[in-house]
Amino acid sequence: ITITSPGSDSVVSGVVPVEVSYSDNVGVVSVDLYVNGQHYGQSTQEPFTFSLDTTVTDDGHNTLSAVALDAAGNQSSVGIAITVNNGTNTGGTGGETPTNDNEAPIITIFSPAAGSELSGIVPVEFETYDNEGIARVDLYANGVLVGSSTQAPFTINWDTTLNNNGTGYLQAQAFDHAGNDDLSFFRNISINNTTGGSSGDDSGSGSGSGSGSGSGSGSDSSGTPPAGSDTEAPIVTIYSPSPGTQVSGTVPVEFETYDNVGIARVDLYANGVLVGSSTQAPFTINWDTTLNNNGTGYLQAQAFDHAGNDDLSFFRNISINNTTGGSSGGGSGSGSGSGSDSSGTPPAGSDTEAPIVTVASPPPGTEVSGTIPVEFETYDNIGVVRVDLYANGVQVGSSTQKPFTINWNSTQTSNGTGYLQAHAFDAAGNKAVSFSRNVSVNNTDTAPPAPAPDTVAPVIGIASPAPGAVTGVFPVTFNYSDNTGVVAVELYVNGELYGRNTQAPFTFTLDSASVIDGDHTLSALAFDAAGNQGASANVVVTVGNHSGDTEKPIVTVASPPPGTEVSGTIPVEFETWDNIGVVRIDLYANGVQVGSSTKAPFIINWDTTQTGNGAGYLQAHAFDAAGNKAVSFSRNVSVNNTDTAPPAPAPDTVAPVIGIASPAPGAVAGVFPVTFNYSDNTGVVAVELYVNGELHGRNTQAPFTFTLDSASVADGDYALSALAFDAAGNQGASANVVVTVGNHSGDTEKPIVTVASPPPGTEVSGTIPVEFETWDNIGVVRVDLYVNGAQVGSSTKAPFTINWDTTQTSNGAGYLQAHAFDAAGNTAVSFSRNVSVNNTAPPAPAPDNVAPVIGIASPAPGAVAGVFPVTFNYSDNTGVVAVELYVNGELHGRNTQAPFTFTLDSASVIDGDYTLSALAFDAAGNQGASANVVVTVDNHSGDTEKPIVTVATPPPGTEVSGTIPIEFETWDNIGIARVDLYANGVQVGSSTKAPFTINWDTTQTSNGAGYLQAHAFDAAGNRGISFSRNVSVNN
Repeated sequence: ITITSPGSDSVVSGVVPVEVSYSDNVGVVSVDLYVNGQHYGQSTQEPFTFSLDTTVTDDGHNTLSAVALDAAGNQSSVGIAITVNNGTNTGGTGGETPTNDNEAPIITIFSPAAGSELSGIVPVEFETYDNEGIARVDLYANGVLVGSSTQAPFTINWDTTLNNNGTGYLQAQAFDHAGNDDLSFFRNISINNTTGGSSGDDSGSGSGSGSGSGSGSGSDSSGTPPAGSDTEAPIVTIYSPSPGTQVSGTVPVEFETYDNVGIARVDLYANGVLVGSSTQAPFTINWDTTLNNNGTGYLQAQAFDHAGNDDLSFFRNISINNTTGGSSGGGSGSGSGSGSDSSGTPPAGSDTEAPIVTVASPPPGTEVSGTIPVEFETYDNIGVVRVDLYANGVQVGSSTQKPFTINWNSTQTSNGTGYLQAHAFDAAGNKAVSFSRNVSVNNTDTAPPAPAPDTVAPVIGIASPAPGAVTGVFPVTFNYSDNTGVVAVELYVNGELYGRNTQAPFTFTLDSASVIDGDHTLSALAFDAAGNQGASANVVVTVGNHSGDTEKPIVTVASPPPGTEVSGTIPVEFETWDNIGVVRIDLYANGVQVGSSTKAPFIINWDTTQTGNGAGYLQAHAFDAAGNKAVSFSRNVSVNNTDTAPPAPAPDTVAPVIGIASPAPGAVAGVFPVTFNYSDNTGVVAVELYVNGELHGRNTQAPFTFTLDSASVADGDYALSALAFDAAGNQGASANVVVTVGNHSGDTEKPIVTVASPPPGTEVSGTIPVEFETWDNIGVVRVDLYVNGAQVGSSTKAPFTINWDTTQTSNGAGYLQAHAFDAAGNTAVSFSRNVSVNNTAPPAPAPDNVAPVIGIASPAPGAVAGVFPVTFNYSDNTGVVAVELYVNGELHGRNTQAPFTFTLDSASVIDGDYTLSALAFDAAGNQGASANVVVTVDNHSGDTEKPIVTVATPPPGTEVSGTIPIEFETWDNIGIARVDLYANGVQVGSSTKAPFTINWDTTQTSNGAGYLQAHAFDAAGNRGISFSRNVSVNN
């Protein structure tokens, strides 16, 4: 639940509406509103709106909180601060200091540390707190005032040379604006300034003779009270378990303690009952939680010193869960009978206990810069709902989400010493302020403050050409804008990326003669420096350059030569001619298309493993821009792949890119299409459309357009988003596009709904589908299902079938009802449908923690050749569901089909030793590992012919910068297995996958003239080295 109106920290008066947003897996049934912890009213009718009469409370700061309840009794709460201004207060103005402040401040000496030896001038730092604010801090050394500060963080520079050498003590006194004051604990220190020869005699030994101190009170100069007069209470906090921990069995409870003389005993209480005691440091107590009821509860510790002074710790909330008793669930915090105090939570509406908050990190005295996380330790008897962070008294952040970590941009705070404070709020509006945490901000003046993140997408439209006919060579220009500036524009033709331009005004030039006549869709994406992108609307242009061209092109298969025996993937090359120009070549093997190319010189890589072994033929189909086609002579070849299964490709890990092209953000009406701009390295195979985060549909047919009917949904705002998928399962997400529907303002006719199944009187169990018959003059947009008056499900998609989990409903006679809603918000309730629920809960199965056993059955260790299977021996108490095969520790594949056999091709790897291992998995996720099996590949021992490699790009003498792709031309009688790239003799990259392109980061190479060389290796380990390619690096 969230309070949406009024806003947090709003100023309100008179009668104001209070509105909430809410959600629940089965539905919210009521909302209660509280003002300053007092119950104001309850609403059981959606949308749970209240009218708040602000005159019921005083002017000034007030707290609104709301509690949402579902049918199962689960509840969630939220609170906000508001300011009431009805002009009814008779006191002073809101800016005056209160006259009734009688709360004393709190101060501790933070540094120097206890026992420090000091000399010269040292800064003394403090941690302070006051409900209204600290006005002044005074510092005393051995009882004598040595400094004062009225400026936070109140650091005082103390000149230790004005005090005698020897042991002594510091004490601080803090004052607030009302005159309340507090004295800190003593801080023992030692002064050692060697400027005086008599320092050894004046060491403050406390002999009672005033030995050089001149104060007449030398006996107290050590800061330790006289023996027998100890009235200082100890301090104890519970260190572990952590707040909110679920505990069971016997757990050690640990403490942090302090006393000026020493701790004598620590007692531990659980829910107010003594459960343990320790007189031996570190006072850890083993608590047997089985002696306490299950449910939420609290721990408290009491510490005693040797003089009998004692201290009680803060409560530590925990949860007990011991399942050994059958009745443990029934009494765990239900609040019935006399157990109202067993959880340590006070009754609802009576919470006046302020929370506790401490700055946990950064540590005191830390020097900070940039943006850092600030962490907190919090406690409240009910729960902390918000923490605000202040730096030097100015709010710099807020968090409402546990653990309340706030990222503080220290560049917005002045350099120098400063302090942090945290304000914590609970749901009843009680507030606590932490001690100050001293820090030092050091952001160099030359470093600009970190800008706020840029989330504004650019706006772009295609300025020219206009929709319609185009001819010849024409420019594509754009109108664009962005709050920080556009840095790049991508042009798409028919959804395919045509090019990227990073130079304003980002104009592209298209040649209509280079494409086939017909309609072509132009679209663009604009990018800013933050990576935000905006999409243009589509512009459809029509090419009709070649209507008079009837002359066919000519095409010949140039390579491989006739009769060649081929295997694996090979490049097929062509010779082409056309009076205008060839625009596409399709390659056919044995009459089946196996590839296509639209870019000269039209080389197509043919994967021969997809073609049957034996004699066959190749043919090329060439097309010109007018659509004329020519077919080449057949080129006879022989395919010889010893296994028709191709080697597993390298995994594709590149996610698609997608954006919503239309509609644009804003109003929509009627039926409208949703279209996309998308791209992927291997191609997009499916797009899913989401409306308000719910899946609307999946489309596997390019261009993946969806059609939405705005009349089928309730008026309001809807967020559209999309996921694009490639064949490897990678997915990319679009940015949201928010559209507004406003079709149904005049519709007042209610829908009609009937429960269609199950039939009346049916006995049901488990999860069953509940079906409905619905009608509305415009259309039903949602059906909610209620069982015995409690909502158990909802559906927003026709036919509105809802799966009802009957195990969540008590056994016995009951009834179903349906609530139907149309797009205008009109609602109808069905007749009751009587059913009978009968679920006999089966006992929970014991968890399966037995791991599968697996061993590699074949191959045996030793030599392997050709294509060979990898088989396994395996067993499991519940059955093996998957096996993963690893080669040299790298995952080769996963098989979920018994008997989980894999096939390996030894010809696809370099000769040498390879380690095979396997993991077997059962349905519970347990896994078992096989022993390693080492096999030796030696297929290419007779191959001594070196490969040939040339650096294809960049061209000689190119000036390069940033990261650039390096491409190669390679040849080998067997095949290339790897290419390594060297820059100035240093290896800078490697690739084992054709076409072996390597991205070279030139910033790792010194500026100036240099050279590239490629080393190519075949499967037998033969190596070929390219000629040097001279380049110039300029970063």
